[in-house]
Amino acid sequence: MRTTEKGELGGLEILVVEDDADSRGFLARLLQDCGARVTTAADGAEAIQAASTGSYDLVLTDLRMPEVDGLQLLQSIRRLALATHVIVITAYGDCDSFTGAMDLGADAFVHKPFTVGQILEVIRSAMARVA
Repeated sequence: MRTTEKGELGGLEILVVEDDADSRGFLARLLQDCGARVTTAADGAEAIQAASTGSYDLVLTDLRMPEVDGLQLLQSIRRLALATHVIVITAYGDCDSFTGAMDLGADAFVHKPFTVGQILEVIRSAMARVA
C-alpha cells in the first residue's frame, strides 16, 4: 500500500456519503489525513441537505443506499452545484450503473474494494479536470 502525504488534497471540501458507518469513517479519516475538510452523510437524503446548505469541491458517494441512492444524489448535486465533482463508489457496479452515473455527469465510478492509492488517484484525477 502506498503511503499518503499529509496535505496532498490541499484543503478541499469533500462530502463523503456512505451508509456503512465503518466505510464512511475510514474514508473520512483518510481524506482528513490528506488535508481535506470532510463532512459525512449516512445517506443520500442527508447528503442533499448538506449540499444544499454547504459548498463542496467533491462528493464521494456510495451507489446503493436506502431511500435516496447515489444516482439520485448525483442528479440532485447537478441541480444544486454544477461545479461540484462527483465520484460514485460501489461494490455492486454493473454496466447500466456505470453508464447511468457517467451520463448524469459523474467524474468517476470506482469499484469496491479499492486501495488507498487507487481512491486518491481517482480523486486527484477528478479534481484536475475543470468542472
